[in-house]
Amino acid sequence: MSLFSVVLAIAALSLLGNVWLFCQYKKSQTLALIDELTQLPNRRAFELAFNRAQAKAARGQQYFVALFDLDKFKQINDTFGHAMGDEALKAFVAKMRGSDFLARTGGDEFCLIGEGDITQFLSRMHCLQKQDIVLLSGDYVTSFSFSLGVCEIEPNKEMKQILSIADENMYKNKQKRKNNE
Repeated sequence: MSLFSVVLAIAALSLLGNVWLFCQYKKSQTLALIDELTQLPNRRAFELAFNRAQAKAARGQQYFVALFDLDKFKQINDTFGHAMGDEALKAFVAKMRGSDFLARTGGDEFCLIGEGDITQFLSRMHCLQKQDIVLLSGDYVTSFSFSLGVCEIEPNKEMKQILSIADENMYKNKQKRKNNE
């Protein structure tokens, strides 16, 4: 075996090692930013996207945050089991696909970052709220909807403040919906 062959083999192994390392890096990056069940961005990814939206809001663009909470989620989990609860989460995500930047931030909580007019967004969401999401599992049928709260992203407010306002608005929406049932 010539010296050239040895050097070529070492270079090839080194290249393969670098490709493997890069693939592992991309895989870990994805795992760090994606919720495994829903394949949506997770809380960490949401925070990064929020910071980008807030920087754009400082330059005059309109952005808002919407928080979502699934109504009857605990009841679905307790009555039908966690597998049905997982299906409820996936069904909600399917209903919301195509909506701006949607992230699962925990349990049955989702956050959306939207661009533009909040009024148009709320009109669209109120229509979606009126259409229950139906789940079928064997002999069982159940349905649920969601509550939401929104808040404009302002450059001078911390993310914690904005999310707190959106959370208060979501609670008000949930109470209003319960009172109208």
